[in-house]
Amino acid sequence: QATAVVSARAIPNGWRPAIVTPGIAKYKTTHFEPFRSIIAGADDALENATAYLCVGFGFNDTHIQPKLLERWKQGDAFLVILTKTLSENAKAMLDRANGKKFLALEEARSGGTYMWSHRQQGEIGGVDLWKLSDFLEHTI
Repeated sequence: QATAVVSARAIPNGWRPAIVTPGIAKYKTTHFEPFRSIIAGADDALENATAYLCVGFGFNDTHIQPKLLERWKQGDAFLVILTKTLSENAKAMLDRANGKKFLALEEARSGGTYMWSHRQQGEIGGVDLWKLSDFLEHTI
């Protein structure tokens, strides 16, 4: 039996692309469909996850991150962050982790990866684990 191949670039019939762009109407826009349903679905997934992989997320969106961080702060989930540069908000949050399990990977000043975790910090030379492609290549 043949299987239809759907491209991520193709827009299904009856659908239209939707994106919340930065600006003054950003928060207002998210109160309407399809964003309300998307956020509700994301909340359900976040409430039941045992680990979170955050790629390029700076922890600056106070309307999105509470559900993500709730289980982590309770010690019920592991947090993995991959980003070129950890935001000041992310660093402050990790400094207050108090034993919560996390791994944060960012670009090291000298190249390679700087690793923060609930156990240790340090550089990992020769590999850009902070890049999703390299992270997946070395972990999966």
